[in-house]
Amino acid sequence: RAANAKAEIIVYPDAGHAFNADYRPGYHAESAKDGWQRMLEWFTQYGVKK
Repeated sequence: RAANAKAEIIVYPDAGHAFNADYRPGYHAESAKDGWQRMLEWFTQYGVKK
């Protein structure tokens, strides 16, 4: 709070632990795709280019 940092927490209720690991049984494609897109948008917004 003191740093006035912005944060957002996304909960994927249908996805479990390691849902982004496509080699694991718990992979959840829809949540993984959304999370990956949000990560790329975050990097773009804060000046980190791919």
